[in-house]
Amino acid sequence: MDWDDLGASFSEELPDSIGNLEMEELDLSFCDFTGSIPSSLGSLTKITFLHLKFNNFEGQIPDVFGNFKKLIKLDFSFNNFHGLLPSSAFNNLLTNEEQFPRKTFQTIDLRSNSLQGPLPTPPQTIHHLFISENELTVEIPSGFCNITFPQVLNLSKNNLSGIIPKCLGNYDFVSV
Repeated sequence: MDWDDLGASFSEELPDSIGNLEMEELDLSFCDFTGSIPSSLGSLTKITFLHLKFNNFEGQIPDVFGNFKKLIKLDFSFNNFHGLLPSSAFNNLLTNEEQFPRKTFQTIDLRSNSLQGPLPTPPQTIHHLFISENELTVEIPSGFCNITFPQVLNLSKNNLSGIIPKCLGNYDFVSV
């Protein structure tokens, strides 16, 4: 597909027409897109891999995750997102995990943004969670102890406080 079909060129905002595409994988990394992510992104209901890393997106991450029923990997790292994570970001991924047990959510990469607020509990099947270099606060939720096969949990360079759950000492690849 040509970029002309999307109505976009590099160094511009991602067009609303992105939601008209039917695809399973979308990688728009390193494209210098600016502005916010259009809510029409939530129309990509078949998406399994969504990579928007290393752009210049800003604002809040839109509350579109409820439609991502098959999502396996999400990478919004190295952008300028700020504010709270939308409630659907992790909550609906947990619900989707129950609805689609053969698909395990493997990777969430939100590092190097300016996300704020409490750290949400990730899906139990997460393998890689990169949420470092943000402005997340409060303590690490005890729900982190329910992650079944974590390979990397990187929560470093945030403003987390409180007691680190003892279970995290049992994991080999944790950076707090």
